[in-house]
Amino acid sequence: MLEDHRNRHPIEIGDLVKCTLLGSPEYKKAGLVLERIYYVEHSGEETTQHPDEYSCRVLFDEGERMVRAKWLKALSRNKS
Repeated sequence: MLEDHRNRHPIEIGDLVKCTLLGSPEYKKAGLVLERIYYVEHSGEETTQHPDEYSCRVLFDEGERMVRAKWLKALSRNKS
């Protein structure tokens, strides 16, 4: 059976994540989320947490990269 890579909770700043995008240079590499960037600006507090609606700036060993949230799997959650 295929492993479900979808996030049950939104990726947060400070989370340790793994890239699951096959063919990406960062595939299976771990990184730290530095920022979350939404594709559409929502008015007020209506910000949705769906992984198709934001990307994350992630610090990998090779440097910073933007990765769509749907291609990130949380390895460890930020406790703050």
